[in-house]
Amino acid sequence: MKMTDEQHIPKALRDVWTWKDSVYRDTAGKDFSEVRHYFADGMKEAAQILGASIVTNSDGSYSFSR
Repeated sequence: MKMTDEQHIPKALRDVWTWKDSVYRDTAGKDFSEVRHYFADGMKEAAQILGASIVTNSDGSYSFSR
């Protein structure tokens, strides 16, 4: 049985591509402020799911802390 190229691609990578496409569709046509809120809301939702708080790092990036 010969494997196709698609069978050589790990499922995790295909999942990442699916998420990337979803983000693109969700943010297409939005201005910077709307996109910033989209990601901020996603980060808050992730923190809630993880039972963590969001910490702002000295370089302006964010981390989750439990």
